[in-house]
Amino acid sequence: FLREALTAGGSSGASYRAEGVSSERLSAWTDERLDQQAAVFVLSTRGMDRRGREVLANYVKRGGGVFVAASTDVAEEDASEIVGSGAGLSLVPGSGAKAGEAARTLAPADLRHPLFLGLGTTAGGLGLVKFTRPAVLKTACETLARFTTGETALADCAPGDGHVIFLAADLDGRTNDFPRRALFVPFVHEAVRYLAGARSRVSERLVGSGASGAAKPGIVTLTAPAGAPSAGAAGGQGQIGRAHV
Repeated sequence: FLREALTAGGSSGASYRAEGVSSERLSAWTDERLDQQAAVFVLSTRGMDRRGREVLANYVKRGGGVFVAASTDVAEEDASEIVGSGAGLSLVPGSGAKAGEAARTLAPADLRHPLFLGLGTTAGGLGLVKFTRPAVLKTACETLARFTTGETALADCAPGDGHVIFLAADLDGRTNDFPRRALFVPFVHEAVRYLAGARSRVSERLVGSGASGAAKPGIVTLTAPAGAPSAGAAGGQGQIGRAHV
């Protein structure tokens, strides 16, 4: 579901190349290779070793963006190390809905947050998504949305220069119907755009800031550094970037 959503064209015509890698193989990735990704979606941490967690944690500190879908395949220890101790993270996988228990829905805490702002009037559709076995997510980070039962559904942590978004559910439709909703594709695209924002802002320079060619007033052309994330690069055929899964 996530791969299809990323490669589909969003409302602005944007699309992303989704590159999948197992938790075991992630530890072999270099910082340079990870920096080429506009954002990283963590769907499972099974088999992830300490090196893999460190790679992601350093990526975030440098301004990278990570989206963690807290399914039963994501361990609290792994997620905590990625986001850092300052997040005060507690993550308990969903234990299953009780007999006769109504499905939960979620409601944004602040529609002015960039993740929701780009959805416009369609953001109300998040209240139609049904969750039956969400994880119990507790954190000192900003709460973006809550379930109708009061628990945190979506949180935004900002360790270092980057962001880590936690969703207290999976993204593959096992415990919710989100991937089957029309809002899923635009939500995923807005998530990538928001998570990639910290890195794209690094390329904004002021005169005299030390950037090559920006030391004098006037119009200059700056060349993006090799390996810079391509998400957000405007072009005649829409924005093309990479989102790592």
